[in-house]
Amino acid sequence: MSPQELKRIAATCADLGNQAADDGGFVALHRLATLLRADIEFRPLLVEAVIAAPTGPDKWKVLVDSETHPDGARLFPAESPQAPLSPRLRNTLAHELLHTLSFRAEEFGFRLELSGKETRAEAVKRLERETEGFSPFLVLPQRIIEAELEARELSLEVLVDWRRRWVVSREVLVARLGLFQSLPEFRLRYHANVTNVAVCLAEWVNDESAALLEWPVHFNFRDGIVPEFIWQLKNKGKPQLRELFPDAEFLLNGGSKLTARSTLSAGTAANPRADKLNVVTEIESVPKKKGESFLIVFRAK
Repeated sequence: MSPQELKRIAATCADLGNQAADDGGFVALHRLATLLRADIEFRPLLVEAVIAAPTGPDKWKVLVDSETHPDGARLFPAESPQAPLSPRLRNTLAHELLHTLSFRAEEFGFRLELSGKETRAEAVKRLERETEGFSPFLVLPQRIIEAELEARELSLEVLVDWRRRWVVSREVLVARLGLFQSLPEFRLRYHANVTNVAVCLAEWVNDESAALLEWPVHFNFRDGIVPEFIWQLKNKGKPQLRELFPDAEFLLNGGSKLTARSTLSAGTAANPRADKLNVVTEIESVPKKKGESFLIVFRAK
């Protein structure tokens, strides 16, 4: 599928998220399911969730494992910001609802074109693969995100606020930022509030050290001059946070400060050490426990 076609599908997914969101940006999954004309049913399964054949004209069904989500059937019909489903279940439902689009592309404004000798079933599977990462559009509405980023810069405070209000995992949140470039139109693409910034996840290895995770990673820097460690991370390298930010008072170095500043090598993917950037980082405060993940934001000043 061409980049232009994928952008059209991304725009469709973003529009569905916009329609399902309330005025504060929360997407109740029963509203999203109604928009997508899908029934949600909780029953014992061997997998966490799966889509089933239509139950009527244009009416799809998503089956969810009732043992993995024992309260799902009770909470789903009346989900609200005050009584949300778990981030895991919300992501699972959004993911499965997205898969139903592959089977009825024409209903949502894009064509399922066959490539070569592939069958329709093969084309559906291909479309599923190519749009696999679009589900964050459905639970994090573009119109609210744009309105908020126009008023304040992308920061750790903003991300923690969104995660709390919209009940999504850290992984889904950072992956959603990475989808900005997937849209045919993103009016804040070059806005100062969303440029010269990177957002990653890190994980406590033990109670003394933490490591950056390879995925998800979002970054947007002017003129393509990106901190070298981001390129290393994208290439499955393992940049060391302590070496990047050696401030002894920084939490990752045994201190108590959640922020640190450093001058770092930067450049393009082809020449990653061509320049220098003054970078400020801020980390989310979570228990220093093995396996505990946290958000980390880097901004060039």
